[in-house]
Amino acid sequence: MNIDYLSESEIKNMEAQVAEKRKADIPYKEYFSNLINNPSITDENEFEAATIKSMQSNGIINKFIEELFDKLGEKTFELKNVDKNDKTTIESIKREIESYVQVYVKYMYMLKKNEWEFHNLHAMEMPEYIRENIWQLQKNWILNLKCQYLQI
Repeated sequence: MNIDYLSESEIKNMEAQVAEKRKADIPYKEYFSNLINNPSITDENEFEAATIKSMQSNGIINKFIEELFDKLGEKTFELKNVDKNDKTTIESIKREIESYVQVYVKYMYMLKKNEWEFHNLHAMEMPEYIRENIWQLQKNWILNLKCQYLQI
């Protein structure tokens, strides 16, 4: 659609629709943002509803996946560089990484279950550097993740 041929009232109407859609997306963006800060799904129905809503908005999906990968990358880097004698910190970071991977797997599964069309699957694949870091950590017996988590 070429906006050059739209009237001023049509443009204002489109802008209002976009603003309304962004406003409607706020609770779901907040839900996923909270999930990044606390990677634990406590209400399956709420998670499924948020996932289904995200299927209607590339903005929600992209923001969630980007933040999830940022946090996961941060945690794998942190674990690679922690003092190997600091068992408490190691265990804490391991649990966090495992939680983030579980959230990612569950999210991808929920998208698939609800028949989302993966047009841009590449953008949703876990980045190579994160997979490599997790593989290295797992190889060194630091993480207890199943390989299929990373092969969606």
